[in-house]
Amino acid sequence: MGLLEFGPRYPVKSGPNLILYLVKKGELEGEDHLNLLFCPGDKNESLVKAGGVDAYYDLDLTRQGEYGHLTSYAGRDQLDDENAARKGSPRTYVLVCDDSEDHHDGRGFVVGLNGGAAKWRDKVDDWNLDPKTHVEVGEDSVVEELRCLRSE
Repeated sequence: MGLLEFGPRYPVKSGPNLILYLVKKGELEGEDHLNLLFCPGDKNESLVKAGGVDAYYDLDLTRQGEYGHLTSYAGRDQLDDENAARKGSPRTYVLVCDDSEDHHDGRGFVVGLNGGAAKWRDKVDDWNLDPKTHVEVGEDSVVEELRCLRSE
């Protein structure tokens, strides 16, 4: 199934908890599925470094800011009504994204969009930035579409 198809609305979660919702609901189980929570380009985080499969057993998604180490992706802040993505919207939204630019040597980010598409966003080609510009997710991001995301 997946985050992009689950239920009539996206889960009202924020940051990594939006992605970890799939684990809590049993949609992602076992080593193969949990490895999907980590970007292949992420040199700092992995399922092994997170504590393996056992690290996901007792998730309490009411606890915000404690699970950033369990995925290398940031999630849209669905707790903020102003920024929350809506299913069926004609507008394209970023739901999840690499949580830092170190995954791809600072060149860009992989983003997951409503509707199920995953796309590469290049700093230069897609966002018209200088290649040396530092990009992060969150409200202070220089990239508007990444301001609604939370890495914690």
